[in-house]
Amino acid sequence: MSTDHTKYWKSLEEYEAGNAFEARAAIEFADTPLGEASEPGRREFLRAAGFVFAGAALTGCGRAPVEQAIPMLRQPEGIAPGRPYYYAGVCGGCSASCGLLAKCRDGRPIKLEGNPEHPVSRGGLCAVGQASILGLYDSLRLQQPMARGKNASWLDVDAEISTALDGLRKEKRAVRVLTQTVASPVLNAQIRGFLKGFPDARHVVYDALSASPILDAHRQTHGARVLPRYLFAKADIIASFDADFLGSWISPVEYTSAYSEARAVEASPPRIAWHVQLESRMSLTGAKADRRIKLAPPEIPAALEHQLTAENAPYVQAQMIVEGANGPTTREADAILQERGIVVVPDILANAGGVAVSYFEWVQDLQNFFWEEHEVNQQLQTIMVNSFRQVWDFAEAHDVPLRMAAYMMAVDRVASAVQTRGIWP
Repeated sequence: MSTDHTKYWKSLEEYEAGNAFEARAAIEFADTPLGEASEPGRREFLRAAGFVFAGAALTGCGRAPVEQAIPMLRQPEGIAPGRPYYYAGVCGGCSASCGLLAKCRDGRPIKLEGNPEHPVSRGGLCAVGQASILGLYDSLRLQQPMARGKNASWLDVDAEISTALDGLRKEKRAVRVLTQTVASPVLNAQIRGFLKGFPDARHVVYDALSASPILDAHRQTHGARVLPRYLFAKADIIASFDADFLGSWISPVEYTSAYSEARAVEASPPRIAWHVQLESRMSLTGAKADRRIKLAPPEIPAALEHQLTAENAPYVQAQMIVEGANGPTTREADAILQERGIVVVPDILANAGGVAVSYFEWVQDLQNFFWEEHEVNQQLQTIMVNSFRQVWDFAEAHDVPLRMAAYMMAVDRVASAVQTRGIWP
């Protein structure tokens, strides 16, 4: 039996208030119409029921407000009062610009759904797009334009802006139009037409949730600063580096539909794309992956190419870096890391497991072997551990980095094989 009488408190308020805090906590959830009794009797129940019935009766005795239905003086063609009609548009909830259908009744949009004929969304619409219609009925939405922090009329604002633009045009001064990303070709054409009237005019685009890093990365890898569209439906292997493409990344509605096609188990013939997710937090995409690898945020760049450069290598805080992709460290960064005493396990050594397993397949095909999975893993572990030890010992013996040691051993083995067997054919 425990004899520990130590008292613990859950907060400073509980410690300072003492018994008063305990008294308040005991009746925290007792504020009900029936008082603080946890089990009301028959008399208390009838008393509460009487209040409810009396309140309902008083409410019913009041006269309802008078609402007058005023018909349209000029009713548009094809529109009948009370009957819904639809307009096709584009969702502005994110950069995906999914097609949508706006359900309207009596001039008011009341529901948003995906457009089945749109090539991106194909009838789907995410939760953000569904909820975006609430912005039209927000009580804090501006009802009129504002000038210098005060309400103004459209005529006054238009006149003041036109006067200011005329002065800028005469003085040949700069004009900037600031908008979010515009997906409408018509609106883009109107902006270009407006800018032609000024000698120094530019359209500046700013998004609260910007996709600029993706655009810049695509320009470095493909030479064009465009937002890519990934064809997941045609993929056999999907490797995602901290990209929640089923939840919020680029175009989740489009990618969800394509992802379903790539993993159509019930199709004929069935098809299943293998998916690995490398991420630092649990996401919807990671929950769907065949294999999810948890990485800390600083570890994710080590799995991509040219991530450690001369600019960021002096600030790396690590004792060892294991390269999980081909060439994540530049030559200049390699020299800086070596000078700082940081051990770099090169990609040729750390990322050689796939090549080794391919060799196992070749051996099994030649010898008609059929290894089980545990045999493959055992053989792979033996080769990888022995190779690492050999490279490590070679690096210490010749006082060179692991990358250089691996290259030197590889060249030496190729040269020895050529001398022994000759060049074939």
